[in-house]
Amino acid sequence: MGATALLEADRLWGAAEEKVIPWVTEGGGRGGRGPAGPNLNWEKLDSWITPDDQFFSAGHYNTPEVDAAGWKLDIGGLVSKPRMITLEELKSRPKREHIVTLECSGNGPAGGLIGNAKWVGTPLAPILKEAGLHPEGIEVVFFAADSGTEKIRDAEYKQNFARSLSAEDVARNNVLLCYEMNGQPLAKSHGGPVRLIAPGYYGVAWVK
Repeated sequence: MGATALLEADRLWGAAEEKVIPWVTEGGGRGGRGPAGPNLNWEKLDSWITPDDQFFSAGHYNTPEVDAAGWKLDIGGLVSKPRMITLEELKSRPKREHIVTLECSGNGPAGGLIGNAKWVGTPLAPILKEAGLHPEGIEVVFFAADSGTEKIRDAEYKQNFARSLSAEDVARNNVLLCYEMNGQPLAKSHGGPVRLIAPGYYGVAWVK
């Protein structure tokens, strides 16, 4: 969103002659807590940034305890230079900030599974370039910290949640490895210490 659009949005948001129209539907957008944590209360919003206490959180399996001091990003597969990056090393890299909307693919009309936040992290593309992604590496798979058991035919398999994005998509400069949300270290419920920020994709692709 450009500066002109933001100024126009701020002007419209604070117009004195406007009146809030009460919600007439039941369910989403009314605040409280749901299966994905706090739900957005549309009627009480007074900023483009969603308050942390109303920002939803969802996970595929569970919300694991991750030791930030021991956390490492493991880069392998079709790369020339496999490596591991610590959280300290990640934070020492060039920093970028993007205000991006996160929405769950299960959100309904006027639902509360959506939020707008200021995300801070470092771009993923330079890291992949340094690792030497091979030309035949056309998909980048992100493995999350949360894990569970899946039954396939008659056997059970423990696995981590994973999601892939095309190498072309993750080369965009707004795809971040994020460690801050709204000026604070990324909370455990939102994937702390690090999660992927993938603008244009539903939350399922923002791997924690």
